[in-house]
Amino acid sequence: MAKKTDEQIDARVARMHRDYLHNVVTETKKQPTTIAKLLNISPSTLTRIYKPKDGQISKMSAGTLARLEEFSGLAAPSFEPEPQKQPADFREDATRYEADTSDTTMASMIQAIIGNKKNIDPWVIRSRSLECAGFMPGDVVLVDLSTTPRAGEPACAQVYNWRGGTAETVMRILEPPYLVAATFDPALRKPLLVDDDRVIVKGLILPHRLRPRPN
Repeated sequence: MAKKTDEQIDARVARMHRDYLHNVVTETKKQPTTIAKLLNISPSTLTRIYKPKDGQISKMSAGTLARLEEFSGLAAPSFEPEPQKQPADFREDATRYEADTSDTTMASMIQAIIGNKKNIDPWVIRSRSLECAGFMPGDVVLVDLSTTPRAGEPACAQVYNWRGGTAETVMRILEPPYLVAATFDPALRKPLLVDDDRVIVKGLILPHRLRPRPN
């Protein structure tokens, strides 16, 4: 039964990836082979997804999805078959900031800092992973997706669970080739190897630290 379930999940993920690639082709008006050349990847990486052979189940790696997302501007699909059964130790370092209508000052501050820049996203720190760097749980921080962090700088990254189809956002210090926490919490100290497949750095955490107004 478990094997059948895994096959069903694989087929569903493959279908999501195929639909996503079709959307990228439509949005960019470029064929898969052209896109592959622009991204410096093998054409077969995309053509086997775009037009799979009968009975073939093909998926894209997290790295390929990230490249397509950056190239097209279309959000890559994520698949969580049973989100309510996330492992107990699964926790993200940050979640996307959602504007609070009762705190218009915060939204105005964020907008003033971002201005017309399109590649800066606000996030809310949820863990102690960067407490020694001055970023505390509850802080709203800005991530510049157009800037690659240098050694010693705070970085926003994604850790992909490819089999489960999930992605965890982590906020760590980049110490190539690793991401490390700046924390007193021993549970967060295990370094993460940046391999551009399972672990992908998304951008630089800017120095701004904003605090929502107390309720």
